[in-house]
Amino acid sequence: MTAGPQTTATTTVPASVRARLLAVLDRIATLPGNRVVRVEAVHSTHIKAVRYMSGEVVFDDGPVWVVQAEGYFSCSWCYSTSRAFPPPGRALSLIVRDSGTVPPDLGLDPTPKDLSQLGPVVRLRG
Repeated sequence: MTAGPQTTATTTVPASVRARLLAVLDRIATLPGNRVVRVEAVHSTHIKAVRYMSGEVVFDDGPVWVVQAEGYFSCSWCYSTSRAFPPPGRALSLIVRDSGTVPPDLGLDPTPKDLSQLGPVVRLRG
């Protein structure tokens, strides 16, 4: 479970941004049954992040942080358009807008994505 060769030290992210990203992630990742092993992030644009993480298209191209936690996650309160619960995954991802005014996009995947495809990766935890 590695994000790629561009993982860098935590010192490249201002402490206030690092704390905000981890706080947003911890609200979801620390629910009962979930286990976080590692957290990494990359700064990108909303269009690039959503396209890479989910394959979907959006039109808001503001700056975002993609935060990916590796470990074990289940989401008993999530459901898809088919109203089925998603299966447990090894990667929980959030797309957090720099403005902090919009709730993050949430993804649950069977395997982690290579965040270095979006830019230099920063390890936040683990």
